[in-house]
Amino acid sequence: AKGLVFNHIGDTTGELANIEMLNYIIVDAEIDGFRVEDPIGMTGSEAKIKIYFTFAPVLHINYLKNVTDSIGVKLLGIVPQPFAISRAIAGSHESTFSGIVVDVGGGTTDLAVIQNGVAIGTHMVSFGSRVFTKRIASDLKLTLAEAEEFKIKYSNGELSEGRMAEVR
Repeated sequence: AKGLVFNHIGDTTGELANIEMLNYIIVDAEIDGFRVEDPIGMTGSEAKIKIYFTFAPVLHINYLKNVTDSIGVKLLGIVPQPFAISRAIAGSHESTFSGIVVDVGGGTTDLAVIQNGVAIGTHMVSFGSRVFTKRIASDLKLTLAEAEEFKIKYSNGELSEGRMAEVR
């Protein structure tokens, strides 16, 4: 499946673009009803394999390849940040683990849904902590610097009860 190129992204963006499959990762496998870590080389009569595919616009992939080539390193793989984070959490591969990973960054928020130890989906929204800072600045009539300080103090529980309620 490597090198597979598609002519559209699909329902996610509604836009047409050339995309390429970056990689695929086996996230869950069962052989004859038994969960296995790696199904490669295993035998049985029934195999169920869940695979997480990563796609990106060819333009972006080529840019990353050019950057790594120019600094003399080999590009080993590219995975979305929420997927990487969901895989890095201790115990996230266990069948008893289910949850939603929410990573709020400055400009975006990344989400990963884990069900029974399997990352079943990821998504990124263009909404991050700067939006919170701007809203605090607007509502409390503060500068952006003051609002950022309030946000941090709020997160650390360092504001008075009245100010905590205002920021909340």
